[in-house]
Amino acid sequence: MHMILLDDQGVKVHANVRKNLVPLFKDQFEEVSIYVIEKFMVAQNDYIFQTRPLQA
Repeated sequence: MHMILLDDQGVKVHANVRKNLVPLFKDQFEEVSIYVIEKFMVAQNDYIFQTRPLQA
């Protein structure tokens, strides 16, 4: 489950939920909706790819 998060200053952060935890959350989120998320973990992005801005 991939998400784009925005902080109170509008800074965007790419986030995801680990595969083993998706069943706990998949019915709680809807696309194009706004949520307040608390008690989350931040970790190093060790994927081969990283998110970057769209090019026009």
